Amino acid sequence: MSIWSFKNNGRTLCINTADTPAPWTNKLFNSEYILDLTQRMQGEGTVISPVFRTTPQIAEKRDFFVKFGGEDFRLLCGQGEDYRCEQSPESSEVFEKFSGFSASVRAFVPVRGKAEIWTVKIKNETEKTAD
Repeated sequence: MSIWSFKNNGRTLCINTADTPAPWTNKLFNSEYILDLTQRMQGEGTVISPVFRTTPQIAEKRDFFVKFGGEDFRLLCGQGEDYRCEQSPESSEVFEKFSGFSASVRAFVPVRGKAEIWTVKIKNETEKTAD
């Protein structure tokens, strides 16, 4: 499998590993806010300030953890069995499979406002009950 491919007529870049030679960054923005995210969903959000021409940093590192089957798993690190990041002009989303569950983490910047919106989905793919 190639390290990357395109889908949606070239509109979406699919990165098939968390471990690229260098970070592959997606720039999501509106007129008030910019969010730079790598294939591991790390990066920074900045507020655009027309008065001072500065962009104060909002956040740089985000961590997501799941407890499943008595074990702790860290998402977005490529520790799962399958890892894929899809970057498009609208959003960045990571899909990751682990032993017994799958996860997706999606982020986007709304059309207006100084905000970034995150969605995390976890799916139990076994008959075990979650911790």
